[in-house]
Amino acid sequence: MRRCRNFDDVNLEDEYWHEGNPIRFTNPEIRRMLSLAKAGKDDVFCDFGSGFGQNLIMALTEFEVRKAIGLEFDDTRALRSRKRMEELGLDKRGNGKIIFGNFLDFDDAELRKVTILFYGLSGGDEIVTRLQKVWKDRKTRRRLIWNDWHPIPEAFPDEVDYPFFLTYFPQTKKRYSARDWLERVVLQPETMTPDKIRRSETDLWNEFVHNMDVLQFRDDVADYRKRLRKVS
Repeated sequence: MRRCRNFDDVNLEDEYWHEGNPIRFTNPEIRRMLSLAKAGKDDVFCDFGSGFGQNLIMALTEFEVRKAIGLEFDDTRALRSRKRMEELGLDKRGNGKIIFGNFLDFDDAELRKVTILFYGLSGGDEIVTRLQKVWKDRKTRRRLIWNDWHPIPEAFPDEVDYPFFLTYFPQTKKRYSARDWLERVVLQPETMTPDKIRRSETDLWNEFVHNMDVLQFRDDVADYRKRLRKVS
């Protein structure tokens, strides 16, 4: 049996928190995310806002992706994630890489090499606009993964394993109703939602608002409504 290390003794209670969680997901949640994307040896995985690099570490150690790239705008987090990669031996052969910068610092030529992109920050509309221009090649089925913290109305969820949503590029749907998008986002897990219950669009919006309120992102709901109207 192959052995791998996918964690270290990083103490998150003593670390750099004011910009949000440096590690957002537990390892089981990251496995769920990468399994949804069917990550494997032929993939180049990229994480925008990679924090301490745990998504990258899991992608390299357990899913054996060809390469994992993290973009992190906070210099302290970027340095810490680079150190973690080095200590775990994942920086060798260039298959694990941390870039200090933001989305705009990642040029189109490099983005075309990426097959799986995780984006868990705000501003998903800008991401989709750029991916529509760069990820046009139909020979490669590229995947954008996002989660419930920052839903992306411009990306229809082709596949879901809550709290993660996957959109294929080129997109299978560029136009869809608000109701269709809300059903895919709100009525999760699908296997636990009774088929006989038919919710109105108003009910779906109310549940979406409730969920965002629980996640403490209620103030963003008006923006989601506006963005969803543009694609519907």
